[in-house]
Amino acid sequence: MIEEDYVSFETARLLKEKGFDAPCNCYGAYNGVNLTYRLCVTDKYTNWNKHTDKFIISCPTLQMAMKWLREKHNLVVEPFIQEDVKYVWYIHRIETMFNKKYLVFCWASKNTKYERYEEACEAAIGYCLKHII
Repeated sequence: MIEEDYVSFETARLLKEKGFDAPCNCYGAYNGVNLTYRLCVTDKYTNWNKHTDKFIISCPTLQMAMKWLREKHNLVVEPFIQEDVKYVWYIHRIETMFNKKYLVFCWASKNTKYERYEEACEAAIGYCLKHII
């Protein structure tokens, strides 16, 4: 069975700070020492649990985060495999001119390469959140 890939807790926290506000099926709980992920269906995006003193935040899938970047910030994250079977990422900005959309190349992972597609996605999402938005 194929499992969903969720963003890291740090990326989920950055997404929330930048305005991501969508229901998710996964959340992360952090008590200052340990981080745990749990699958659940919840309509609470972020809250403080006063009984356990844990910070709880929703964690979207990589695809949900990439879709949010595309729809809300006109940023297209594109992981790409190179000939040496490693992944890099590119970020394009969607621009409009005369009612037509086109992509403008803006950022790349340069010499950093990733073993897995999901690692490249996570890194590109993090770059958008830390340096572009």
